[in-house]
Amino acid sequence: MTSETLHHLYDYLIPLVTGAYREASRYSVQGIEKKELNDIATFTDRFMEQAIVEGIRQRLPDHTFIGEEYGENRGESPYEWLIDPIDGTVNFAAGIPMFGTTLALRKNKETIFGIIFDWPNNAIYYAIKGEGAYCGTMKLRVSQRSRLDESIVSICLTSSYNAEYSGKVLDLIQKLQPHVRGIRIIVCTVYELIWLATGKSEAMINVKPSMGLSSCAGKLIVSEAGGKVTNLSNKPRQEIDDLLITNSVIHDAVYNIIAQKDTDKIVHATDSFHRELSSNAGT
Repeated sequence: MTSETLHHLYDYLIPLVTGAYREASRYSVQGIEKKELNDIATFTDRFMEQAIVEGIRQRLPDHTFIGEEYGENRGESPYEWLIDPIDGTVNFAAGIPMFGTTLALRKNKETIFGIIFDWPNNAIYYAIKGEGAYCGTMKLRVSQRSRLDESIVSICLTSSYNAEYSGKVLDLIQKLQPHVRGIRIIVCTVYELIWLATGKSEAMINVKPSMGLSSCAGKLIVSEAGGKVTNLSNKPRQEIDDLLITNSVIHDAVYNIIAQKDTDKIVHATDSFHRELSSNAGT
């Protein structure tokens, strides 16, 4: 697909996805069903995913789809869509204004286009690989904070986590808390990645390996805004993997803390770097 085609696709998706959300919203929060452990899905999740898939198929009939609610519908095409119709469903059902819709287009497993609809704030974020990340016409940029004690980190802890993954999250919190300005658990991946791409936070962690339906678009958006994406071993992510995303500046420092490697050295290094910057500014 050419850049021009992807821009046309962006223009096509906005009324399609917005229309599906508005239609689903007419029915309020209905049809809540239990999923894994205490996780849930609503009528809105199911209605929107079906409407989005049908709308894209009308324009791109050979493309395949992987959705949060209806699973995989794969074919021979190198193009596939990863869709989470409502990321942050528990927030959405409870009336907490932190949820959104996320779509990503991959070609041969490489994400080339991603878009996030932030419904509570009426904002749309998107990225085309190699062309930067945007909210409307505003180009996005991650923060340049280099000090851990000035950095905010978000960690995913969902109602679908079993004792093993919940324990990993609690362990990470204990490791990170002494070193960072704040830790946030909001259970909405699209918001966590929007915050990162717009410089409001500096890192995001997900300990549960997955394909990343809710994070696929956001990972591209953060990368195009200057961030860095790896797994928790600080290696390139595999198809099913855990996740560490940062503003890139503090990436190695966060990794060393969660891997329990020379945390004192890392903190002193960032302090020295800050003092050096201050000294140079005064000369």
